[in-house]
Amino acid sequence: MRAARALLVLISLGLTCGAALCQSTPQMQPVPSSPYELANGPTLVVDTPQNPTSALEIFQRAQQNFEMRSAGSSPFTLRVSFVSSGSSSSGAGEMEEAWISPRNWRLSTRLGDYSQVQVLSNGRVFYENPSGPVPLRLRMVRDALLGPLGFRVRVALIRTVAANWNGTPVTCVLVSPPGSEPTTTPGRRWQETEYCIDPKTNLLQIHSIAPSMYVVYDYNDALQFHGRLLPRQITVAQGDSSVLQIHLESIADGGPANVSSIAPSPQMLAEDGQGLTLGPTRFPQFGGTAPAGYTGAAPHIIVHAILDEKGKAVDAEALQDSDAALAHAALDLVRSSTYAHPPEGRGHENWKSISSFPSAPAGKLRRPDEFLLLQ
Repeated sequence: MRAARALLVLISLGLTCGAALCQSTPQMQPVPSSPYELANGPTLVVDTPQNPTSALEIFQRAQQNFEMRSAGSSPFTLRVSFVSSGSSSSGAGEMEEAWISPRNWRLSTRLGDYSQVQVLSNGRVFYENPSGPVPLRLRMVRDALLGPLGFRVRVALIRTVAANWNGTPVTCVLVSPPGSEPTTTPGRRWQETEYCIDPKTNLLQIHSIAPSMYVVYDYNDALQFHGRLLPRQITVAQGDSSVLQIHLESIADGGPANVSSIAPSPQMLAEDGQGLTLGPTRFPQFGGTAPAGYTGAAPHIIVHAILDEKGKAVDAEALQDSDAALAHAALDLVRSSTYAHPPEGRGHENWKSISSFPSAPAGKLRRPDEFLLLQ
């Protein structure tokens, strides 16, 4: 059976003004301001796919602190609680991960009335109680915990910005998709993913998969596990508003006693296994011309959504809502589109190859998938 893929699709809704309104190429809107958007100053192009240097080293040191799930790591049981708010599914929830190896683990999640158990057994994924699409907020919790530093830097253009977070100097690493033009223009670009890292402690402070969406890591009263410091508190914000408060309750050494203790149940086996849901993918989508009378800079709207098994968005929200009409148009576009799987094994590192993905025929999605619609 085809593997389900998580899609953090950055769809470009470049609702540019039409010929009647524009006599020349319109100016891009700047990235929205936020107290969590630290990359506002001068930038330095320090890394390219052909010449990785200091920024890559900073990133890799921060990445090592999160690599609890690599081959040879110690088994563990991690318990997390969280509170969700905002326009998507809200309420209290919890998550428990029982990890033995990269090919054997169990993940139990709950948010409100929704619950699901996911088991990876010898490389095959099984589900229990998959009662409809995964709530958007639940997926965001999982992403904040499991994969903030998982992209392939060797194929990306990397810039850095010196910044300050809570009185401490940090280095913000900006990662562009392949094919991006190097620039020293101050501030972040719409297509860049941002990682702000304390170079003295090598700890990730803020991760932003896209402008207006920020995951903030708080290491006060941090959990310690085999030389790693895990943030006790994680805040997920959209713009300057918190939509998720995640609390790491505990992490216990040892985890499950053996592989058989997390084996799929008969119900899971009856549902049939499938490939592992991987990390997010993103791509641009053009939204047409701006509404009549629109004279501002070319707008970009980020829409965060979940797909059902037919490739339709079933839970979506616009992250920029300062212009209600444009936000509504962006949501309408996403909800009326049908999205297929990108090519197998392709993610952030294959931005160009999936730029036409929205127009592809709908694929057979076994499980709901997540995506970010942005530029």
